[in-house]
Amino acid sequence: MNVVRASILLAALVGAPASIAASQYAGAGPAAASPEPATTAGPPSPVEQRWGIRLLGIRLSAAGYMMDFRYYITDPVKAAPLFTRGLQPVLEDESSGAKFIVPAPPKTGPLRSTNTPQAGRTYFMFFANPAKYVKPGRLVTIAIGDFRAEHLRVMAESDPFPEMPRFDARSVTVRHPVPPAASAGDDKPGADLGRARPATVAVPDLTLTDQDGAQVTTGELLEGRTPVIVTFMYTACETKCPTMAATLAQVQRDLGAQAAGASIVSVAIDPARDSPERMREFLAKYDARPGWRFVTGTIQESEQLQRAFDVYRGGLASHPPAYFIRDARSGSWWRIGGLPAPEVVAGELLRLAGQDKEPE
Repeated sequence: MNVVRASILLAALVGAPASIAASQYAGAGPAAASPEPATTAGPPSPVEQRWGIRLLGIRLSAAGYMMDFRYYITDPVKAAPLFTRGLQPVLEDESSGAKFIVPAPPKTGPLRSTNTPQAGRTYFMFFANPAKYVKPGRLVTIAIGDFRAEHLRVMAESDPFPEMPRFDARSVTVRHPVPPAASAGDDKPGADLGRARPATVAVPDLTLTDQDGAQVTTGELLEGRTPVIVTFMYTACETKCPTMAATLAQVQRDLGAQAAGASIVSVAIDPARDSPERMREFLAKYDARPGWRFVTGTIQESEQLQRAFDVYRGGLASHPPAYFIRDARSGSWWRIGGLPAPEVVAGELLRLAGQDKEPE
């Protein structure tokens, strides 16, 4: 039942229909399996020989907002390193280099099997797929510490896993979690999901450099007559930043022609490495459209901007994910914390711009 609640909570985080997540994973992990696989197994693969697991595959789930990786244990001693709690699994889309993580909702923890591995059981691992970035048929690599499985083809949500135990989803009771109360500065993923909350921001007067090498002032970027979305990222990030970038790219696509009336500004928090060239490559990886600028400056200027938006936490790994929206009509700032679905960000942008309607 804990896994069911985790699936529902993650569905809320990424905007997937909760009913889909519940019915898809009501009996997941580790799910009991017969001691012998349901199908005849061939010779052990190199992965099975080294790690004691049989790869069952990876497929989309939760309406495409998640990727479900399944594997079957044949040797629990060899497989034990995959269950080390301190290791962060990372999925990489091989065609773009975009990386995705296993989310960790505050009340349930990482959405992966961490119990002691047992032979003859199937285990799971859910990777976030914001904005449905990874499509069926794409090749991905999954890395967990020294473990690495390459060239896994992502299956469609309707494709079955081999050797999977059956369960009766109708017998499962789903309990939707109550969203935790949070302050505007709460850094927990999912704490501020939903409508944007007021934020106090005093933009400092700085001159920065964008991905094309052009000089631009913060006044020109953030105090114009059009709405603006501000995020804080760094190009070498492998966890939250790729998720936020994929979300922003989907926001631009969802808004269509309406995107021309708004701008996106991403501020580099690793100025020592975030050169215009690297920022330009980062945006190209996510097919960023005109109107999205990635800017950098000195370390002091970056920290000054982070402090102005209350996202400075003293280190790259600890920076909180958040989207800031400026209402151009009043000049007020609003904050959406965590990793919301693209439609949440786009919807709030339109609402604050006085265009509270469905994106094209």
